Order: sequence, then structure tokens, then C-alpha cells
Amino acid sequence: MKRLVEILRRGLCVAALALLAWPAPGAQAAPAWGSVQVGRDRDGQLYAVLENSLIRVRYGYDDTARVHSPLTSFVIKGSNEEQAGSYLDGSSTRGALTRATVKIDALDRKTVRLEWDNGDKIQEVTIFPDQPYLQIDYLKYGIDVLDQGSPGGGGSGYYRFYGGDDWARGYVLRPDSYYNRYPGDRINDPADGGALSYRGYFIGGVYGAANDRGYARVMPVAAIDIQKLLGGRGLQAFPYHAREHVAFTGFLFAVTGGAAQIDQLGRQLVDLISPPLRTLSAAVVGQGQVSWTPAQAQYENGATVSVTAAPATGWSFTGWSGGLSGSANPAALTLAADTVVTATFTLNTYALAVDVVGQGTVTRAPDQAVYAHGSLVTLTAVPAAGWVFTGWSGDANGSAGSLLVTMLGPRSLTANFVLVPVTANQRVYLPLAVR
Repeated sequence: MKRLVEILRRGLCVAALALLAWPAPGAQAAPAWGSVQVGRDRDGQLYAVLENSLIRVRYGYDDTARVHSPLTSFVIKGSNEEQAGSYLDGSSTRGALTRATVKIDALDRKTVRLEWDNGDKIQEVTIFPDQPYLQIDYLKYGIDVLDQGSPGGGGSGYYRFYGGDDWARGYVLRPDSYYNRYPGDRINDPADGGALSYRGYFIGGVYGAANDRGYARVMPVAAIDIQKLLGGRGLQAFPYHAREHVAFTGFLFAVTGGAAQIDQLGRQLVDLISPPLRTLSAAVVGQGQVSWTPAQAQYENGATVSVTAAPATGWSFTGWSGGLSGSANPAALTLAADTVVTATFTLNTYALAVDVVGQGTVTRAPDQAVYAHGSLVTLTAVPAAGWVFTGWSGDANGSAGSLLVTMLGPRSLTANFVLVPVTANQRVYLPLAVR
């Protein structure tokens, strides 16, 4: 069951890689982007060749030191430079190829299935359009994965592992271990890879001092118990050492930019096969709140959330910035990266309209065309001669001549004045005109 779960997981990773790294749905790679071939050499030994615009690789028979069929050629085509040296992707306990078949020859990838020792060791190796790497699915394998190359086309080179600057030890060479969590060796390095782990993967390789070219690997931390460095020329990884072997997927890639490219391309490969979880956060200008559904601490890459801006009382939402634009509310957001959205709120302003019935005036303090939400305005009714103020109507009432208005929205008031009445006992004196 454990092996079945791992194979299913690996299949999902392959599907994700094909969807993310290469042409989008509807697009097609040029039919001539590369080739895949299996056959027998003139001595009757099996071989397999995969090629694209950047690299050309060959698995074939080698009896220089012992009989086996590793990766005998790994050419960076731009410089036509061989990186394989003695060999790459070999194993101390793996013999000659006994079967090689083309499994996939498609527009998006080409895959060979390789079997050694009559099916006792099995790998599937895939090349993709215009990419400098191989995806290697280790289905059944020996004690180690062994690279003894020629970084930069020459002798020894420089090592680079992601996180190596913060690792517990320098680039120590075999027989010492660079990383070792196997209990029997009592080195007790962190099971999660410690500083060497980038999201659960080791990224490491070797490059030539003169030209920055070489090769590197991406391997899952969960699979690799021991990592050793081979004299400035190669790598030796021990997957599932002294425990049940489980299928896993790794990558072998060409390096043309030294240490920086090992880190960069390695991280890109990890992010393709296992997209990082995304976070969403919000900032506010003005007064209001931002919420989203579903509300989670982290999201799968590509997840869609609905983001809503809720203004505080007396404020209005005016638009998004940051990870969103426009003023739709709520707004749909697709998370392809860690995202911060900013909601901008502006304080509402209102008009204050004052009418007069009768004869008189109304003064206001402060005297403005519009007022911000919550502002206080003092209105004072001043009757004309012979008139008297009787009270307010509309959005306020009362008979006091001075009125304090709180602006919580548009307001409309009327000041009412009436003529002073004349009684029977009153005398009215008209102005005297003298000529």
C-alpha cells in the first residue's frame, strides 16, 4: 500500500509538472523540438538517447571499471561540452541494461523506461521541450545514486548546495558524509534536511571553476538518508538506506551559471512539482475592514477567493490596490503568489441645506459647502426687524435660535420667522419726512 500511495503521488507530480512548465492548454510545442531513441550498439548492448534544444543525454554500456549501463553522456549543447565524465546516474549495485522502451513520444515530453538486471532496477527518464533537465522516476533502484562527472568539461569543480552557507559542516568529501541521518552512523543530521532543505528537497551540484558549467540534482529529503561528495567531481546519494525502498522522483539538470543557477533553477523545479502554499493579507487606507472567503491561513497555488471591503460608519469604499485593482466589491482574486490587497476608504461628506420661511437669515459656523461625516455645525437664526423666530423644521426641531447639527448624512432644515403681531393698545408710528 505504501508503494502504491507513493506511485500515485508521483503521478500527480508528473501531471503538475507537465501543466505548469510547458505550453498552456491549446498550445503545442513544435514537433521537432527533440527526439527519443532506444536501440542496440554494434556490440549488441542496449542504449537510450534523449535530446532537446539544450541537452543531449545517452544511457549506454560501460565496462571501463565494471559492467553497467549508466548515463555515459550528458552534453550541454550550447557549448557542446560533455559533463558526464566517468558517468552520471549510475549505481554501485546496478549492472547492464536488459530492456529499454520508449514509453512516451509526445509534443510535451518524451519518456524512456529503462530496466537493469532483468527488471530488478527500473527508472523512467523524461525530457521536455527547451528545458535543461531530466525528470527521473526511480521505481526500483540499488543502494545508491552515483554521479562521477566532469563539471565544466574538465577536472574537479566547486560544490554548491542550497542552504550550504548555513549548514553544520563545509563541503566535506567522501568518505565523510555531507548529510547523514542514518541512525547506524550516529551523525544524527536533522530528518527534515535542516538548512539544506528547500521545501522538502535537496538542491545541490558541482560546476567548473573556469566556466561555471556543470550539473546538479533535485532530490526529495524524505528519500535521501545520506549524501556524500566525490572529490569535486560528483555526488553519491543513498535513498531509503537500510529501509524499505519507495519509488521517488528526482531531477538532473545542466548548469551554465554556477552556484547562483544551481539555487535558482533548483528552486524553480521544486516549485513546479510542488507549488508553494499561498498567503493572503490585507491593508486598509481610511477606516473599514477587509474579509475573504474561504478564510484560511494558507491556500493552494491558483486558489480563488472572494474579497469584500466593509467601510466603517460614515466611510465609503473607493477601490483596490496591491493584489487587486478596480472597485468591484466583492472581488474575485486568484492566488498565484503571496498577496497583499489594499482597500481604500474615504470619509463621506454631506451638504447642509437651510431654507427660510418669513424674513430673517441663518448663519452657520463653520460656513462650508459640504461637511465631513460627524462634523458639528452651529446654526443661528436672526429675524429681520419686525419679525420673530418661531422654530426649526425639517431634519431638526426646536425653538432655540441657536441649533447644533451633527452631520451624519445630508441635512435639510427650515428656519421659520413670523411678523410681530400688532395689538389694539399699540400705537404705530410712521417715519416723519421733513422737507
